[in-house]
Amino acid sequence: MKVSVKNGQIILVDDVGAEIRTGQAIMAALRALDGHEIDVQVRSEVCIVLEDLGPREEACREPINITRNADRRYVAISNLYPTPFALDDELYGSVEGFWQSLKCGSVARRRQVAALSGTDAKKAAAKAPLAATFDGIWVKRSEPELTPIGPLWSAPAQLNSNRIRARVKHCLQQEIAH
Repeated sequence: MKVSVKNGQIILVDDVGAEIRTGQAIMAALRALDGHEIDVQVRSEVCIVLEDLGPREEACREPINITRNADRRYVAISNLYPTPFALDDELYGSVEGFWQSLKCGSVARRRQVAALSGTDAKKAAAKAPLAATFDGIWVKRSEPELTPIGPLWSAPAQLNSNRIRARVKHCLQQEIAH
């Protein structure tokens, strides 16, 4: 859609080239873009192009930040939420338990932390060393805090991929059981 100024009037031109001049038609055209992400391109002093990039959620792919005050619909997908699962015959109390257990050098301590969820898991591994071995893989932490959304660990992405598969499999099994 193009927006032009001619003789002091704002004129919208649709993608087919037809001019939209009436206020009602302009509002209808803009209403169709409601909730969409728009790329604004200034072409000249009298011409602006509004490109519809699609619905905001799809165009921006914004991450959902799940905090204490988050929408209740999203709480169950939080890394902190207690969602027990098994990965390579090891039990984890939550995704956070998995991530935090990577900090632990000994198998016994790793299992203790792995069984936890939420802030309990975070606190349990807070003073862990900067590197450890997990399943024969050297895992080095490069920042003071481990988060799955940043490149803070040098462990292969396969660990994360396997963790996600295990969690999805567990959730599907729970659904079938109910």
